[in-house]
Amino acid sequence: MDSEQIVKLRERLLQCAVCMDEYQDPRILPCHHTLCLECIESVVKASPLTGRFFKCPQCRADVAVPRGGAELLPINFYIVSLQDELATKEYSGTCDVCSRDWIAVQFRCVDCDLDICRFCIHAHRLETHAESPKIFRIESGSSGNSANICPDHVDESCQLFCRTCNQAICVACSCSSHRHHKTLPLNAHLQESTKYLQTELDRLISEKRCVLKAGEDMDKLKQEVGDCQKQSVARLSTAAEEACKYVMERLQTLETVIKTSAREQEEEIEDAMKDYRFYLQHIEKGVNFLKDMQASDMCLEAVDAYRVFDSRLNRLKKHFTSKKFNLQLCKFIPCVHTSVFSVNLLDRHFYHFGKLGTLTNSKYSIAFDHKTNQPVRYLQGLPGLLHIRGSVVMLRAFVVFMLFQLVLYVGDATGINSWLTSVIGV
Repeated sequence: MDSEQIVKLRERLLQCAVCMDEYQDPRILPCHHTLCLECIESVVKASPLTGRFFKCPQCRADVAVPRGGAELLPINFYIVSLQDELATKEYSGTCDVCSRDWIAVQFRCVDCDLDICRFCIHAHRLETHAESPKIFRIESGSSGNSANICPDHVDESCQLFCRTCNQAICVACSCSSHRHHKTLPLNAHLQESTKYLQTELDRLISEKRCVLKAGEDMDKLKQEVGDCQKQSVARLSTAAEEACKYVMERLQTLETVIKTSAREQEEEIEDAMKDYRFYLQHIEKGVNFLKDMQASDMCLEAVDAYRVFDSRLNRLKKHFTSKKFNLQLCKFIPCVHTSVFSVNLLDRHFYHFGKLGTLTNSKYSIAFDHKTNQPVRYLQGLPGLLHIRGSVVMLRAFVVFMLFQLVLYVGDATGINSWLTSVIGV
C-alpha cells in the first residue's frame, strides 16, 4: 500500500470529528461514533447540561458520561488496530501485571480491564479466571519482529535458547554471559515445546475423560446413598409400625390373661367368703345370745342350748379353716428406663429396644390359721422350696457338685488329669 492510500485511509477512518486530527486514545460512544478522550472531556465541559450529558457531534444523539468520568468509556480497539496496521501510531503502555516498561503491551483483558504483555498473558489465562477470559491483541504489525530482539544486544536477534536460564538469547550472549550454559537452536526448542504441548494436550484430554468418568461415578454414588437412605427410612418406619402393632397385640393378649386370672381368683375368694360370712353370722348369734343371758335370769336349759350351739360353731370353724385355695397374682412391673442400645459387630450395628417391663406370676396357697382365723400365704413352686429350711443348703451343695463334675470332664477331655497323675506319680 502506497503512502497516498494510507493518507486517504487516515483521513476517512482515523480522523476525529472534533479536533479534526488523528485519534488520540479513541473512545467509542453509545451511538457507535468515536472521539478522542480529550475531545470528549472538552465537549462535556462546554455542554450546557448537567455536566454528565452531551450531544454527539456527528449524530446529535444524547450521550451520558459514566459517573467515574469519561475514562470509563470503552476504548475503540478497532481504531487502535487500524493505527497499528497503518503504522501511524504505536500503542504505548505498561503491563499492568508485571509493570515492566521496556516490554510493549500486546494484549488486553476485557474482563479485568488490564493491559498485559506477552510474558504475562499465559499465566493470566491459566490462573486468574475460572473460565476462558475475553482477550484481544493490541500489538502493532510493525512490532512483530521486535519480540525476537535481544534485550542486551539491540542489533542481534534471538536465535538460541538457554536451558540453564530458560530464556531466548542471541549468538553474542552464548559467547559471553551464557558461555557455559546449555543452549540449543531456538527452532529446535520451539519444536520440542510444540511436541511437549501436544503431549500435554493429549494427556489433559485423557485426564479430562477420567475426571468426567469419576464425576459420573460420584453422581452414581450420591444417587446410591440417597436411594439407600430412602429405603432405610422406609424400612425403619415399617419395622416401627410392625413393632407397635406387635406390642398392641401383646397388650391385648396380656390384658386378657391378667383379667381372666383376676376373675378366677375373685371367684375362689368369693367362694371362701361364703363360709366366712356363714361362720360370722353364727358368731354374732352366739354373742347376742350370751348378752341376753347376762341381762336375764340364768337357767339350765339356756346353758344346754348354748353348749349345743357351741359344738356346731366349732364344726363350722373347722370347716372354714380347713378350706384351702390357690391364688395366682399376675403383676406387670414396668421398667424405670426404656432405651435403645446398639452393638457394633463386624461393621454391623444391631439395635435392640429395651424391654417395656416384666410380667410375673406369683403363685400362693392360701390357708387359715386355726387359732387366729387369719389367712396365711404359702409360696408354690421353686420359690416355695427355697423357703423350706435346708433347701438352700441342698441347692448350694448340688451346684458345687455339678461344678466339680464339670471340672473333671474338662480335665479328661483336655488330658490335664493324665498329666497331673503322671506328675504326682513321679
